[in-house]
Formats: sequence, C-alpha cells, structure tokens
Amino acid sequence: MIRKELETLVNEEFLDRNSRKGYESERQMAFYLHRKFFDNSEIHVLNNLYIKALDGKGFFQIDHLIATKYCFIVVESKTCNSHLRFDKNLQWSCFQQTSNKWIGTKSPMVQAEMQGDALRSVLQENRVALRSHFLNKQGGFLTMPIHTLVAISDSGIIDYSTSNEEYCKNVLKADLIPGRILEIYDSYKNRDTVKNFLLDKDPGYVLPAKDLEKTIQFIISLHHVKPVYRKIEEVPIPACEACKKRYSIEYNPALKHYELLCKGCGFIKQMNYKCSKCQGVLKIRKLNNTFVVGCRKCDTYGKLIG
Repeated sequence: MIRKELETLVNEEFLDRNSRKGYESERQMAFYLHRKFFDNSEIHVLNNLYIKALDGKGFFQIDHLIATKYCFIVVESKTCNSHLRFDKNLQWSCFQQTSNKWIGTKSPMVQAEMQGDALRSVLQENRVALRSHFLNKQGGFLTMPIHTLVAISDSGIIDYSTSNEEYCKNVLKADLIPGRILEIYDSYKNRDTVKNFLLDKDPGYVLPAKDLEKTIQFIISLHHVKPVYRKIEEVPIPACEACKKRYSIEYNPALKHYELLCKGCGFIKQMNYKCSKCQGVLKIRKLNNTFVVGCRKCDTYGKLIG
C-alpha cells in the first residue's frame, strides 16, 4: 500500500544536474514499489521523507521507507550511469568514463543505516504516544529491526566480483528491490506462527496493527516538503537605502554566508531579518542558480527576484 507518494517537482530550476538525476532514480524506484505493493495491505510504502533530526540541528532524508509490523526497511536510491563496485571492506567506488578510472565514493549503505538510526531515535523518543503497553511494560522501538537496501538505477552496472557475499543481497538494481523486500518480510512472517508460539519460540518483534498505523501517521506528519516540491512566493530584492540601486547577492567566505552588496556605493547589508511567523533568523541559500530566503525553524521560504 502506498502511504506517501513521491512529490512532483514544482521548482525544477532549484536542482542541479546531479540532483535531477537523483530525483529520476527516486521516481524510478517509486514506480517499481507502486507496481509491486499498491494493493498489499501488509506492506506500507512511504516515499521521500524529509524529517527533522532529534537534536533539532538538521534534517535527515529517507528516499523510500517500507513499514511492516515485523520490521522497517530503508531503501536508498543510487544514481549510476556506468559501473560501480564495493570491495570486501565495503568501500565503494564508481567508474568515471571521462577519466577512464575508478573513483572512490561514499557508501550509500552507510548513509541508509544512519537514516534508519535517526528514524529509530525519533520514534523511540515518542514511544509513549505511539506504542501500547504489553504485560504492563511500555512498548518501544529499540529492538525493532531496521534493514537497509541500496537500489541502483537501471542505467548502472554492479560489479560484484570483489564484493562481500552477504552484502550483495542488499545492493541490487532497482527493479529487483521489491522482490528482496518480500524476502525480508516473509522471513519474519514465517516465524510469526501459532506453532512457534505453542513451542515457546521467539516470534520476533511484532508491532500491533494499531501501533503500526499510529507510527505511520506520525512519520508522515513529521515530513517537511522541500522548496523544490512546493510553490513558494517571490520576494523582491530590496534597493540600497543610500543610493537606491538594487542589491546584488554575494557570498562572504569569512562569515560563511550570503549578504546583500550594493555595487553602486559598496554598502553591505547583513541578512539579520526575522521570520514573520516564528521570529527565527532568515538566511539566504543558493539552490542551483536561484537564491531563496528562508527560515529553517518553521520551514518557510521565498524566492528572491530582482
């Protein structure tokens, strides 16, 4: 069952070339997940989650989350237009056609594992609201299995020749990921039987249906829609108070942020404005070739024009 669809691009100009490729890989994976699970009431698919971390200092993104009563599965989409490989030490590299050599790259598996850990922390912090009691004990998420899979785009070629054999099961072309999800799910489902219960065998972690539904709804409520996926208002760049000419936006490497510079008289205006909604500090960000001014605290943005 698809519980959260992948959003449609609204401000495509915010994306650079690599980000566009990343979005296409996510859209490809979302298509395969929809085709396999759209009518499956036991497997819930949530695409493109962008959630504030528990420490409040940033966000973590999960490309695709599979939620079941036995386990959660994080699927990380990886764009690749050539060959990629990972060795027995789980170090990743990608073949760069322009230079005709292998280039090291960060591990998408490690990235997915970190996202799974971040999600677990958020859920565990809210366990009282999400989990019921069993034998007078508060349920939680510390022992909930969270698996990680890496989905390689259709155009990529995976070189398994130097790879860790067990690791290979979880790094697959995107079209094979739904089958692997079913394998993981069935491995838990086969343990959760009356026979195992009567034999006093551990059926594993099981989320009651009510708790699972509350958890899914809670995760969806945490999602922040990125500016690229929503319509945002245009904000005119102000004019210089001294000479009335329009400010330009320049990056200050010393202060590590953007500021408004008047090229007519040289006056520099710092961005010390407060958000009208929450009084948070507004900052200028550059998304590809477009500048936006936004408040990370309440997730409000405006597109700078002028």
